[in-house]
Amino acid sequence: MTGVNCSPETALDEMTATKNLYHKTDGRLYYHLVQSFPSGYEIEPKLAHKIAVELAEKAFNKYEVVVATHIDREHVHSHLVINSVSFEDGKKYHSNKESVEQLMKLSDEICRRYGVHVLDAPNKKMNRDYLSDSEYRSAKRGESFKWELMNVINQVMKQAKSKKQFCYLMKQQGYNVRWEDNRKYITYTCPNGRRCRDNKLHGNKYRKENMEYEFKTRRIAADVRQGIVGSGGHSADSGGARFQLESADRIEQADVAGAVGNTQPTLGAGDESGYRTGAENSPFRAEGYHSDLSGAAESGSGTVGNSDGSTGKSDSGLVLTGWEAERGIWLEGERARRIQAQAWKYKTDNDDKEKE
Repeated sequence: MTGVNCSPETALDEMTATKNLYHKTDGRLYYHLVQSFPSGYEIEPKLAHKIAVELAEKAFNKYEVVVATHIDREHVHSHLVINSVSFEDGKKYHSNKESVEQLMKLSDEICRRYGVHVLDAPNKKMNRDYLSDSEYRSAKRGESFKWELMNVINQVMKQAKSKKQFCYLMKQQGYNVRWEDNRKYITYTCPNGRRCRDNKLHGNKYRKENMEYEFKTRRIAADVRQGIVGSGGHSADSGGARFQLESADRIEQADVAGAVGNTQPTLGAGDESGYRTGAENSPFRAEGYHSDLSGAAESGSGTVGNSDGSTGKSDSGLVLTGWEAERGIWLEGERARRIQAQAWKYKTDNDDKEKE
C-alpha cells in the first residue's frame, strides 16, 4: 500500500481536511480505479504496484491517492482511491469518456515501458455503462429502481442454473421477466410497475446474449460434473453448440472476482452513502469486453463474437461473462446438493439392506 500526496495511515483525515479547506464536502467524495492483469498472467506484485503508483502520480498529481495492490486472487490487481477534490487548487475531478480514454492510454504506455501485456484495441470498445449525473443523484437518494433490480438479478444469478429457473426465481421476488428468442432485449417489470430493458442496466453482463451464454456455460459445467459429456468434449445435450471445456475444474477456477485479462482502468465514483457508482458495473472493467455479444460462441478458442466483429476473451482461453463470482457460488451450491443427495441415497440403501 502506498500513499500518493498523502500517507496511507492518515489518508481519510487528509482527504477530509482538503474537502473542508475548500468547502467541498458534499457530492462525489472519491473515485475508485482498478488496474488489473489477466488471470494467470505472470507479473511480480511489486512491479504491478509500481505501475499503479506511477499511474496515480502522473494522472492525479494534484490529488491525494491511496494505492493498494492485491495478490490474493489468480489475477494481480491494484485499487486506487482518489480524493475528488484537489489539495492544490480545490478543483473537483470530473470523469467522462475522454478522461477515461486518457487514463487507459497512459496505463498502456506505462505497461509497455515495463514490458507488460496490454489489451488489443478491439477489446477496448467502450459503451455507455457509467452513470449519468441524474442517475447518480437518484441512486444516492436510494430512489433508483435499477439498482434494486440489479441487486435482485445478482442474487438470483447465484442460484439459477437455467433461463427458466432464473425467470421463476425473479418472479418469486416480484419481478416479471419477458425473455423471448425473437426479442432483442430482456424486459423486466418491477414490483412498482416500472419496466426496464437489459441494455438500460449498468453493465454488459446483464445483456441478453451474455446471460444466454452464461447459462450455456453453467449447463455444460453441470453436465461435466454429472459425467454426461461426450468423448469429443461436448455436452451430450448441447444441441451441437461448440463449447469445449478443458475440465470442470477450469470453469470452477475461473476468476471468481470477475476482474480478468485487463490492464486498463476501471473508474467509478463513491459517496457518503456507500454507493459504488460505476466501479463494479463499469464498461472499463474486463467483464465489459464482449459487449453486444452475438450469442454464438466458440469456447475452445476463448472468444465470443461481437456485433462489431471484435471478440471478448481472456488469455486463459475462457470466455468471460462477468458472472464468474456468482457462477462460483452456484457451483458450490450444486456440489453441496449432490453431496447431500449422495449421502441420503447411501443412508437409504443401508436402511434397505438392514431391513432385508
